[in-house]
Amino acid sequence: MGLKESKKFAIGSFHENGGGKFEILERWFDEKTNQVMLKYRYLGDGRIETNKEANVNASEWKWRKVRGLAGNRAESSPIKEEERVTMTRLEERLNDIYIKIENLFVENTNIISDIHHEFEEHRKILHEMMHTLAVQQKQIEQLVNDRSLINKLLEKV
Repeated sequence: MGLKESKKFAIGSFHENGGGKFEILERWFDEKTNQVMLKYRYLGDGRIETNKEANVNASEWKWRKVRGLAGNRAESSPIKEEERVTMTRLEERLNDIYIKIENLFVENTNIISDIHHEFEEHRKILHEMMHTLAVQQKQIEQLVNDRSLINKLLEKV
């Protein structure tokens, strides 16, 4: 038996019942039970369920009736079927992003290590320069003292 395409329960359409909002993932005819079956995923928690189309329709109708809602029950998906992201593609994308972030982390760690190494070299050079400056300052003080002694000796002569 061929299955006619459904406007209401088209793949990618969104619905809501007592369990929350859900998206239709698959629709097929089960020859064992002679029933049209739906596979759908709840948007809130990602839970995937399979049920008879008639049961899903009834639960949605009851939910709408309790809330006094009327009108179009399905929001058509704004995403074309060929543009829909599958879980495998999503995992691949997330894995690619993770690898890129990991590579950037390693690169940043290497850059920080290089900067730290340069900083330590500059710190050593600065420390040596400060030591040299202190030695030169003492030498200058000694020269000034020597000059002062020489001037005193010259005054006495």
